[in-house]
Amino acid sequence: MMSTVLPYLTPKRNNPVLKHEEMEELSGITMTRLSCSVHDDRYIVMSKDNHMEANRLTVELLEALQKAATEDEGIDTFMKEHHGEGFTAQQIKRLLAEKIMPRLMKTGKRKKPFLYQRQLLNQEQIDAFSDRLSPLFNKYLMCGVFVSTVVLDTFFFSSTENLLEFANTTNAFTIVALLVFIVASSLFHELGHAAACKRFGVEHGGIGFGLYINFPVLYTDVTNVWRLPRRKRLVVNIAGVYFQCIILIVLFAGFLTTGNDLLRYMILTMNFGFLLTLNPFFRFDGYWIATDMLGVPNLRKRSTELLKYLFSRMTGKPAADKPYLLQIRRREQMLGILYALTVNIFMGFYFFYVIPVFLYDFIGSFPQEVEQLVLCMANNITPPFALLRNMFSQSLFFALIIFMMYRMLLPFVRKRMNKE
Repeated sequence: MMSTVLPYLTPKRNNPVLKHEEMEELSGITMTRLSCSVHDDRYIVMSKDNHMEANRLTVELLEALQKAATEDEGIDTFMKEHHGEGFTAQQIKRLLAEKIMPRLMKTGKRKKPFLYQRQLLNQEQIDAFSDRLSPLFNKYLMCGVFVSTVVLDTFFFSSTENLLEFANTTNAFTIVALLVFIVASSLFHELGHAAACKRFGVEHGGIGFGLYINFPVLYTDVTNVWRLPRRKRLVVNIAGVYFQCIILIVLFAGFLTTGNDLLRYMILTMNFGFLLTLNPFFRFDGYWIATDMLGVPNLRKRSTELLKYLFSRMTGKPAADKPYLLQIRRREQMLGILYALTVNIFMGFYFFYVIPVFLYDFIGSFPQEVEQLVLCMANNITPPFALLRNMFSQSLFFALIIFMMYRMLLPFVRKRMNKE
């Protein structure tokens, strides 16, 4: 999310004037107060596929322009309402032409949150499902599902024998069934986010597949939730896990009744997924939950801004403007600073330790696993499930890391080639 504040702007052209189509574009924008932790009022300004964060003065300027027939008329109205605050008509025109309107009318390629993404289902295709599932967001039902999940999970992990053992009799059907289960439960997770949007009266977008860092993920476009209060945004954020908890309760019932190993694998897989999904450092549900609990949009970016600011202060270099995390309320400020330090330590640990160690171990052990697999097949012996699981997961993780490196390095290579 971007931030626009009056009136700081370096002029780039002498006589900026809004074009006719830009004035028409203003009539279609919506402005909603943004529920966040900043002391001053902030708003979310949305226009088609674009949105930005703005302060009260910017919103009042846009409202004046929406009601006016011409740009000059709108600016005159705004300046009369804020007489004596030091704004000039030329400053405001430059701000509109060079900063606000380009963001609201941005077209072409946009910065993507994923290294790769593709829409699987559009809004119309999932509307019927989200409409029918939205009544599930009853607060008593939600509390009951979460409490039941915690109780059953605790019982499962404390009482199940051979919890993490995988039987050697596991066959290809088991592996396929687990993969189908992961995809289906992930899709149901995304429908949870869409249904929560419908529950609170905002439109959702489609469901798609993306590659985030080196994780394959499904995602739902819920951009419109920025119009909601923080409490309702939190419900939308947790909605996917809530829907999966419903599935988990059914799995618990089946496993406690039958003791079936496949159900045990599914329960373990879903619990592992919760750990990943609720991680507040990657841009999964846990990150958005942390964002709304702190009331800080663009939390990752704000964390980086804070560290750069603190580094500049410590080294005696000219510091930039006061960072966002130092402008919010005291309690959220302390938690935000703690998050900023922790997330950067975690990401450094992941990129500079976890990934290099994995690559080193993979190169050393994978050839031996391939040799073991070949020996099993040559002697008509069913390969151990643990071997197949390790080979599949390690190969997938390795391929995703290579693709991540390729996509991250590609812009630099293209830039270098263009220079030459």
